[in-house]
Amino acid sequence: MNKDLFLKDLSRKLSEIDDALNKFSREDEEALQQHPAEGNWSALECIEHLHRYNAFYLPEFQKSIHKAPLSSSDEMKRGRFGMKTAKSMLPGEKGVNNPMKTFKSKNSLNSNLSKAILDQFRQEQAELRSIIDSASMRDIGAVKCKTTLPLIRFRLGDALEFIINHQVRHVAQAQRALDTVLSFQ
Repeated sequence: MNKDLFLKDLSRKLSEIDDALNKFSREDEEALQQHPAEGNWSALECIEHLHRYNAFYLPEFQKSIHKAPLSSSDEMKRGRFGMKTAKSMLPGEKGVNNPMKTFKSKNSLNSNLSKAILDQFRQEQAELRSIIDSASMRDIGAVKCKTTLPLIRFRLGDALEFIINHQVRHVAQAQRALDTVLSFQ
């Protein structure tokens, strides 16, 4: 796979997430905290869920990017399982095609949150963007990084795509939650 095109696609997704965060920042905090239905995450809880995953993945990405050898090649290796898992994270046209059970430690339901989580997540996104920028000079298919499932490791490129697609999924969920809440007002 062409590494430059791959990284540009990840950067594009990050820009779309940034746009959504900016939109959320302009909304009333109470609307962002409100659950669209019982047992469903609020918009801020969706972002908190992503923050909890970033707490694990960002240090792993930093370690892996420093281990990755320098490379000027335009091509990168992908793993079939990593690619499939990353793709499965993306939402479909009507929402999530494949609902998944959330780890208890990553479940943000009924968390006491303010808009401050948006700023924290924005900082994490800047760190993720920096990692992606560094990836252009590295062989991100040559190193693997840990996942939250202890026995599974992905090539760094696949892991980056996985976490960004996971963010796309839950930012879309946050937008749906907010739209639902605002439709009741």
